[in-house]
Amino acid sequence: MRDAKPSTQATAQQQKATQGFRRITLNGGQSFPQPGEKVSQSGVIFSGNTRYYDDLERTMSCSSEYCLRNTLHNGVAGIADNGNLLFAVNSRFNGKYATVMGAFDPFGNPIPPTLKEQNFLAGMLPNAENRLVLGTKSGNDLGVKTRDTNPSAGVYVGRNKITYDLGFTLETGKDSSIGVDGSVTTGYNRHTIQSESIGLTGKLGKDSLRIGAERSGQTKTYTLEAAVDRYFVNAKVASDGTNRNREYNIGMNVNKSVTLTATFRPDYKPPSSAPTQPYKFDPMKPQPIPDHSNAKLEVKIVF
Repeated sequence: MRDAKPSTQATAQQQKATQGFRRITLNGGQSFPQPGEKVSQSGVIFSGNTRYYDDLERTMSCSSEYCLRNTLHNGVAGIADNGNLLFAVNSRFNGKYATVMGAFDPFGNPIPPTLKEQNFLAGMLPNAENRLVLGTKSGNDLGVKTRDTNPSAGVYVGRNKITYDLGFTLETGKDSSIGVDGSVTTGYNRHTIQSESIGLTGKLGKDSLRIGAERSGQTKTYTLEAAVDRYFVNAKVASDGTNRNREYNIGMNVNKSVTLTATFRPDYKPPSSAPTQPYKFDPMKPQPIPDHSNAKLEVKIVF
């Protein structure tokens, strides 16, 4: 009975951990290069869906494990309670393990999995400490970013564009630091620069100051952001050589859930005629109501 107790406890803990996660049965298989392709490397593909798998499919399936050229690969995927699709692939090369994790929201947009979701996926795969987490920068791209490294780097691939991020932080004291960050977005041919930005940030305890500049096409934008304790102010000036748009925000974090912000846009010109397509409310894809004001006071509450 003593030997059975730890096993019973482990089974109970596993059942508790998997509550709220509907796992998807995955098929594992090899991807071969197509005739005429210059790439000679082969790889592993995990695929699956939420429909029912009968006994024949389970017998013929390679399941969520696959061995290829002295490498071992394990995959897991499932739907969480919030509707997000979570997935992870763990691979072993020459005795070393590496894990790739990612997620998609209910609308199919890529999102980075939370730390809690990462730890949950890691509990379902062996040796998943060395993680590479997939994320997004603009919502319509997918890429990776290094974690807890200095300097930090990230690469994101979207439709007809590739974005490169780089950042470095210098600790100047116990509670003070100076950091610089930069970003460049190019086309697939890497010869056309679509946008570029650079920023300088200084921190002292809870206070911070950031100065940034960005160019996208013909539009140049300059930003200034400052925060002192729970109060903050930021200014943004954008110009395309002909028109200028200024925006100023002043506010305070009343508490952890409530933020009060006053916004001024002196150069904004409301449309002279009504838009051709009226605003429509879609509960599945909520969109903010068009704002044509030059000044407003906003209270944001996060539940």
